[in-house]
Amino acid sequence: MSKKRVLRFIKIYLAGLFIMYSLIAITAYNSLTNINAINTDNGIPNFRLENQFGELKSFSDSKGKVLLVNFWFKNCKPCLEAMKHYPKLLEEHDSDLAIMSISIDSVQTTKNLLEQKPKPWDFLIPDNKNWTFYNDNRKENSYVEEFGITYYPKYLLFNKQGELTSTPFSGIAGAEIELGGIFGLDLTFKTEAHKEARVELSYLIIPYTILTFLILGIIFIIKRFTRKKNAILK
Repeated sequence: MSKKRVLRFIKIYLAGLFIMYSLIAITAYNSLTNINAINTDNGIPNFRLENQFGELKSFSDSKGKVLLVNFWFKNCKPCLEAMKHYPKLLEEHDSDLAIMSISIDSVQTTKNLLEQKPKPWDFLIPDNKNWTFYNDNRKENSYVEEFGITYYPKYLLFNKQGELTSTPFSGIAGAEIELGGIFGLDLTFKTEAHKEARVELSYLIIPYTILTFLILGIIFIIKRFTRKKNAILK
């Protein structure tokens, strides 16, 4: 194979690799930020729940800040993996972000977590007014019942005007994009979920490379066969 053909092959391979990664990145971005995982067709209810400070609050009480609402429970590992990054998220956006963590556990279970902070929940910050905790295990006036939530974690993201902007797959990514735009995903790139996604993405290089070599090899064989056939006919 000539040097010219080798260079052409490398260019085709790299161009295909770039296109594949770009398509995956666009798909991942849409998945992280705006999956309609919660039914809000009937509007957003305004139930008031009691937080750890004894205050009755609803979503509308956080206007002026971006509000991230996460639905969770103690034994939910994906909830834990996301929530352990909330202190850093709040540190980076302390004046522009509020988080409402709504648990389906009993009030006592949440209270024990906040007071005792047993591992792996020792990152919880019970005295931060920007991170409030609630319980929602009622049958009436329940966000969980109203939205039909059966899988956790679930997220709602409101802008500073109190408007629901998305129900993102990743609450951290949704909040960072709302606050910092597409280039403000610093914390998202450090989460365990993103690390796992990068590892899984790297595995795609192997089948892509094999497929590329296979297709180009077939094209090369066809061209060579065509040339030989034409030479015989001449």
